[in-house]
Amino acid sequence: MTDKLTHELKVEQAEDDAMKDYCNTELDKAEDNKKVQLQEKSDLETAIEDNQESIANLKTEIEALHDGTRALDKEVAASLVVSRWCLGHV
Repeated sequence: MTDKLTHELKVEQAEDDAMKDYCNTELDKAEDNKKVQLQEKSDLETAIEDNQESIANLKTEIEALHDGTRALDKEVAASLVVSRWCLGHV
């Protein structure tokens, strides 16, 4: 009877050891995955900051282009007035 109990305890210990190894392996995988995800998060945050800066710069450039277009429209309108005046006096 003692041999049977000893055998059962050895089997249980082997199962426990296997479970411990499995759990340690899974914990290592989870830690590695966490590191990868943290790096990806950091990379995405940096990309977001860069894109926000690009958006702000593009808005400034677009506004400058709009200002240029409005100034050009005024020049064209003034030129038309002068052209019409000159045509009327020829």
